[in-house]
Amino acid sequence: MAIQAEVHAREMKEQYLENKLHNKDLEIMIEVLKERIKNAVADEKAKAVFLAQFTKDKAKVGMVTTVDK
Repeated sequence: MAIQAEVHAREMKEQYLENKLHNKDLEIMIEVLKERIKNAVADEKAKAVFLAQFTKDKAKVGMVTTVDK
């Protein structure tokens, strides 16, 4: 009976350590995903700024072309 309890305790400790390691892996994955999301948002913001500037410049060209006619 005591041997079974000892074996069970070892198995439980092993399972605990595996779960702890798995949790650490998940935490790292979450941090990587957060960083990727942050970078993607920054890229989209940069694209939006570029598009806004492009649209503004295109409007200026359109106005100059219209005035020249």
